[in-house]
This record gives sequence, structure tokens and C-alpha cells, in this order.
Amino acid sequence: MKIRSGILILIITLINPIFAFTQKTLEFNQIKLVTNVEETVPAGKVWKIESIMPNTAVRYDNGYSIKINSKTIYVHTYSAGIKYWDNISSIVFEGKWDGTSCTGGGTYLVFSYNGSESGLPFQNRSKSSSNYITTSWTNYQNLFTVTPQNLNNALSITSFRLYTTNYGGSHIPVKIRMTVNYSDGTTQQTEYNGGCCCGNSYYDIIGSSSSYFQVQAASRDYFYTTMQLPAWLPENTTLKADNNIEYISVIEYNVIP
Repeated sequence: MKIRSGILILIITLINPIFAFTQKTLEFNQIKLVTNVEETVPAGKVWKIESIMPNTAVRYDNGYSIKINSKTIYVHTYSAGIKYWDNISSIVFEGKWDGTSCTGGGTYLVFSYNGSESGLPFQNRSKSSSNYITTSWTNYQNLFTVTPQNLNNALSITSFRLYTTNYGGSHIPVKIRMTVNYSDGTTQQTEYNGGCCCGNSYYDIIGSSSSYFQVQAASRDYFYTTMQLPAWLPENTTLKADNNIEYISVIEYNVIP
């Protein structure tokens, strides 16, 4: 009889989601999805953060974060500058006149690069604009697109140089917009200034016409998980989603004295 009673007590304990917690017990109440609207853990409750769901695939240097009691808590972060040049499907270059003085005949853009395509190394590939930028280019226009030689391959770039050359004896000051498209569907976009060379042959934007800029750790992606889950929040604690986070999955428990 004592053995059967012990088994019955064990079964009841396993069926009911009640367990000891700092000399009290917790009872399952509900599952919640917390958004960017701040919520507060009610009195007599505790929250258990189970998972955090990003709302974007784009890499952000400011990371992925939530707010607890109005304090920023980083969930995931990427190392700044890492993996900008790995698994690339295409790089689109656009240009325009920046509207300032020191005008000349026009400006060409040149992009030379080294790296690998699906693991096979290459050197001294180059792409340049067939049209030169003039003062009539007041809005961004396409200059050229860099792609793998085999479009089914992924492109990794270990070093490159980006510079302008002149047309008609002098550069005009330009703006260059570079959009990097990755194989996983994410993108990054950067704008550069290409100033007036006033008769010189080249204007160096990144690297130079004679030397390459080395891309740091192009084949590495450093991803840091800075918050360990699950995380427990006591009553009266505030919580909301922050940078690049859509939902926070929370289990709410009743605190039983």
C-alpha cells in the first residue's frame, strides 16, 4: 500500500508543472510573445525567457538586443568588419557627381581584387566602368557589377583596390555607392567620396592604384552569443524587444507561497 501511494504521488508530481523555487513553488500560467511594446512581470508571477527571435537577416554591427528595466541587453553581436567579403554573389557599383566644384572632363571607376571562387584562389581580377561620370549625373547610375565567373559559385575577396581615373585631363568629384549581395540573401551598402584630382591620373578611394587593401579575416564570421538562455525575471521587471528583435518568447509562472 505504501509503495502504491508513493507511485501515485510521483505520477501527480510529474503531470502537474509545479516545482520548488527558492522555498516556493511555481505553477505554469501561460506562454507569451513580448514585442517592442514594454511589458511588466505582474505581481505574484515570474517570467522565464526561453528564446529570442530576430526580425532581419542583415548583419548589423550594433547587434541584436532586448531591454530589461530599460537597460540594453545584447543577445547576439557580430565582430565589426568580419565577413564583409565572404560568400558574395555580386557587388554593384553606382556613381554620381557630388555637385561640388573642380569639374573636368569626367571620371571612371576601377575595382581590382584578389580572392577565391568556391575555394579556388585567383589574382588580379579587375572591373572598370565603360561610361564615365559627368556633371550630368546628379542621381546615382549603375557603373558595373562584379560577379563570380561561374554564377553558381560563391565569391570571397581577400584584398582589393578602388580608385578613379580621369577623362579629358581632370577628375570631377564623385560619390560611389557599393552594394554587396551575399549568397544567403543579405546585403550591405556603403557610400564613398571620390574627390577631385585636379589633373592627376588617379584618385584613391580604398587602397590605391598601385597597392591593395587587405581584407581582415575575409573567410571568418565571428558571431558572439552574449546572453545565455533561459533567463528568469522576477515580478515588476520590465521587458521589451529592441534592436533587430521581433519577439521574445516567455513562459509565465504563478508563484505559489
